[in-house]
Amino acid sequence: MLDLRVEWQRKHNHFHELRFLFRAEAHTDVPCHLLFPKSGSAPYPIIICLQGHSSGMRISRGRAQNEADVKTIESDRDFAPQIVSESDVALVMEQRCFGERST
Repeated sequence: MLDLRVEWQRKHNHFHELRFLFRAEAHTDVPCHLLFPKSGSAPYPIIICLQGHSSGMRISRGRAQNEADVKTIESDRDFAPQIVSESDVALVMEQRCFGERST
């Protein structure tokens, strides 16, 4: 059974954001953000954003926490806002050993 827990929802200028966790395996939660456009009509295509080797999913979301993040985001790695601007849905997941899951 999928253990899914919504932590919060926020409205931004051009999209909505939903933060949730799901249990991937025993004692292992995966933090995620679902960004979906305010415009357009359902059903929306969903693009899964896996950041790769970086400081975490905050890069995909375009949310810098330090100067290194700013430089990475400026190199066009803020996938989620770009996807939502095209009226698609972005699912951003924190990969194991990165960002919030680095400990």
